[in-house]
Amino acid sequence: MSGFCSLPFVQYSTYNGGRFRLCCMAKEPATLVNQEELGINGTWNHDYIKDVRRRMTAGEKLPECVECHHLERNGIMSSRQWENKVWVDVIDKIVADASANDWEVEQPLQFDFRLGNLCNLQCQMCNKEASHLVSVERAAMVQSGLGANHPDWDGNIASKKEALLQPGIDWADFKAMLPYARKIKLIGGEPTVATDMFKLLDIAVKWTR
Repeated sequence: MSGFCSLPFVQYSTYNGGRFRLCCMAKEPATLVNQEELGINGTWNHDYIKDVRRRMTAGEKLPECVECHHLERNGIMSSRQWENKVWVDVIDKIVADASANDWEVEQPLQFDFRLGNLCNLQCQMCNKEASHLVSVERAAMVQSGLGANHPDWDGNIASKKEALLQPGIDWADFKAMLPYARKIKLIGGEPTVATDMFKLLDIAVKWTR
């Protein structure tokens, strides 16, 4: 199945600002899914996600997944190919169960959390979604007439406080799902300066006691 990816069946991803996308490589869906309003439970088996699972199982290549397809055309292992190898031991059963249950999956086995865009660095390969300081710098440059026509610089904010994006993570749903999780990815901004990093660690420590 050339378009199949395990991630919509096993991974729940957050995106700064409360928006949703399938993974860190995926484009946002045409119809935005507000996970901040829906929570993890409401988002995980949202009609959009269920449709993605159905279409991927049929081998369809989704427009959201263009980055992986581009890598594969150039002979480079994509995130899709890697994750299919990682989850080979469980994915057949998960897909079979989902296909018999209107493409619903009980819960994610992996979490990919964006913990906001608070960051103390301004790496030039970065963007406003992952560094509030990049947003501040580029907004100031645009205001001064530099980079005004750059296609990726729209929407940058010059105020440090206003440039901060919140993660919008539903910690209550996560706490209930944590005992079944295999892996948790933490990405920022800079995760080690994000207050939600400590919230997640507190939840994990209390569960393991």
